[in-house]
Amino acid sequence: MRFAAILRCALFAGLLSALPAAFAQVPEITLTGQPTRYPIYGKPFETVGFGNVRFGMTMAEAKARIVADYPKASSLTEGSDPVEGTTNLTVVLPELAPGPGPATINYIFGASSGKLIAIHVFWLLEGNPDDEARRRLFDVGTQLAAGLVGYDWQPLGVARGHVLGPGTVVLFSGRDERGGGVEIRLDGVAFDVERRDAQGNPQPPEHRPAPPGPARLRVSFVANVEKPDIYELPSGTFVSNAELHGFRNVRFGMTPEEVERALVAEFPGAPVSHASEADGATKLSLQVPSLEPGIGPASLQFVHSGDARLLTRMSIEWRIAQPTEEQRAAVSIAALRLINHFRENGILDVAEIAQEYSLQSNGIPLYAGGDRKGHLVQLHVGGVAVDTGTQEAKPTGPAWMLMSIAVPKSEG
Repeated sequence: MRFAAILRCALFAGLLSALPAAFAQVPEITLTGQPTRYPIYGKPFETVGFGNVRFGMTMAEAKARIVADYPKASSLTEGSDPVEGTTNLTVVLPELAPGPGPATINYIFGASSGKLIAIHVFWLLEGNPDDEARRRLFDVGTQLAAGLVGYDWQPLGVARGHVLGPGTVVLFSGRDERGGGVEIRLDGVAFDVERRDAQGNPQPPEHRPAPPGPARLRVSFVANVEKPDIYELPSGTFVSNAELHGFRNVRFGMTPEEVERALVAEFPGAPVSHASEADGATKLSLQVPSLEPGIGPASLQFVHSGDARLLTRMSIEWRIAQPTEEQRAAVSIAALRLINHFRENGILDVAEIAQEYSLQSNGIPLYAGGDRKGHLVQLHVGGVAVDTGTQEAKPTGPAWMLMSIAVPKSEG
């Protein structure tokens, strides 16, 4: 399986955990497409599914309903997301009201339960649609939002008109009282961004034209926003409260003795070795036969500063000397699971890293992120297929994944 194909699968299911948090760092608002008139229902909205397909159904139960409800479907296919651990059904319809043209509905089933946990409905305008076609898509989004705004939602559980990027806006996102969620998102459309000066006074809106390419309307329904039934690393593995703290009970700022005690408790029977580096730093190392989410043996290293003797860097390397093709694909999946873990726990992507903190390896730099304190995490891989858009040789040699987390010198 190609690495980019796995990545697309991961991003496709990413809404399951991103619905409530996607807006935390988005400052721009647009009123374009917001409904000005809508009914007031005076009762809570309940996210139960879409059409006659309900959350909690098995794949067989959902498929039976889909076949009965959409006899003119162009196709009905089964699939899976190896990163999230979920399975899915995808149905393509020649038309679906109220959207314009063909529609695709994706039904996602939980990793552990096998029950329906999310539904994504897409209307896609392919190619480079004209302004009128994009406007019609926007109008449908407005119509759908008008049917949701008048319900009661969780306090502070509603977001409207949030700009996520060029041509991308969330018209509506709401979380119901039971923890379910609904999101209406448009991609490839034009809108006006609201502006205010430093004193908070309204300014003329700024028009953002639609980027070239296709346009899409997506409506998503999620059974449980906070606790989706997808693969997740155990809570607190590398991140706590959006801060890169270390590894499980091993925390940055610990002395070598404290780290060793934590490792012995975590991995009883695994010997911890000690070494000194040229700059006076102390390094603790150990090997374990397996460690989630990677596959194969894992080597862990914990480096303490030479002066204060406090933990400032740690790394974990997973390596398979003679991997099968399935194992190479599994390394790719593990890497994406790690990336999801950091992003979903509030770690922000980092574009540049100072040389003294840059992870050095003969592999491919795949990810870099940082927390609010400047702690950095980096992930490199080797011996796996990475799609760069050009013809590449089939990967050979060991398959491996190397992760490093470091804290600023000021904390060491």
